[in-house]
Amino acid sequence: MGDSYTLPEIVTEGILQEMIDRFDTSEYTTKDGWRVFADLAKMQPFQDGNKRTALIAANEAMGAFETQDFLVLPLQPESNTKFIGLLMRYYLTDDATQQDRLLDEMVSLTPGTVEQEQVWQAERDRLESIKKLSTRRVKPFWGGNQEFRQRYLKNLPDDQDL
Repeated sequence: MGDSYTLPEIVTEGILQEMIDRFDTSEYTTKDGWRVFADLAKMQPFQDGNKRTALIAANEAMGAFETQDFLVLPLQPESNTKFIGLLMRYYLTDDATQQDRLLDEMVSLTPGTVEQEQVWQAERDRLESIKKLSTRRVKPFWGGNQEFRQRYLKNLPDDQDL
């Protein structure tokens, strides 16, 4: 394994077709979906957003938009950091055995359905609690001091109004 990754000069239709053909002949396992993600992210076809685009493409390939069974990056910061580190190592190797081992490690860090639901429920609860917040006047803005209010308003320029 080298210590730096060199991008392909250009992503050709042939390179993409090889990736599609490999997926089409796979068993459509979660690991196969993550392979689509890793291979597409490794190609770096865009200036920005390669991992996001790769994740969307992998989810589409897996039929996740119909089944709602999405490939989801690790939700915990420590696991996410490890996952990205493994992905960077995936970029550096073309050895299929090494790639398989790295993919196994990456998949082991991704959240299962139960963990995803727990995190999403916690987020729904947080958003619901925000909806229940309201602003309440604790005391009048002028503190009940009408004389101060009148003096303040007198000193405002003509074009400024409260």
